[in-house]
Amino acid sequence: MRGPPRHVRLTDRLLVRGGLRVSPVCLGRVPEEGPRPSSDDTACAAFDAGVNFFFVTADLHWRAYDLQRRSLRKLLSRRRSLRDEVVVAVAAYSLNFPLAAVADLFADLPELDRRVDVLVAGGLYARDAPHLDAFREYASAIDAPAVGATFHDRACAASALRERRVDVGFVRYNPRHDGARRDVLAERAAFEEARVFAFKTTFGAEDAIASAAAFIPRIQDYYRFALARPEVDGILAKLRTPGEVLALARALEEPPLSADEEARLLELAKSATPDR
Repeated sequence: MRGPPRHVRLTDRLLVRGGLRVSPVCLGRVPEEGPRPSSDDTACAAFDAGVNFFFVTADLHWRAYDLQRRSLRKLLSRRRSLRDEVVVAVAAYSLNFPLAAVADLFADLPELDRRVDVLVAGGLYARDAPHLDAFREYASAIDAPAVGATFHDRACAASALRERRVDVGFVRYNPRHDGARRDVLAERAAFEEARVFAFKTTFGAEDAIASAAAFIPRIQDYYRFALARPEVDGILAKLRTPGEVLALARALEEPPLSADEEARLLELAKSATPDR
């Protein structure tokens, strides 16, 4: 059942373990490919618009996050004290040796001041769940206040969140992957203290936009689709340029996505193979 609509803005803040206060939009990879040129000003534009939560990888997808690291470097170079105003989530996919990967990131991005705010276990399936206990210890070793995980297995995500093994869970959720409602979001009351961020939010958007007739969605409407669920605290956004940051900010100022618009996005997704 759809919960009551809510209005989310970039300047909102969510409380995370360790006293961290994060925006409901976390800036993830700044892609270099696409129809419009990417920019190393994107992190600066996001911060100026109200975003204070940033995601970067320490190992896997290193090259894909090159522009994100440059963008973060530009933001953090504004002034040293700005590092205290942002929350940085660092993902390590080398589950057995995450701190070695983090050390490599520190060497490449000294502006992080050798600090991780959320240590994220990357790409978890059910078989990887035992690593989460060790990640809590790894986080403690580098004084990271919180632990997160990106999940590729919804049952694993629900279990880890329910057992309070993570403080921030990144779960794939979009009109093509709406099974997350049943498998994860339906249990939201069981993990109220954890935060749930949707990722892969715009998956399938370009195909749906091209085939739309009546209601023609925008990319921003797919972010609004995820945020329409009261069980979803935030989104991991992939934004190419400062213009895309401003477009998302303007879209979030609009009324929340209506039930009819949400239903239309789900209908458009049926043209592809759904993941339920």
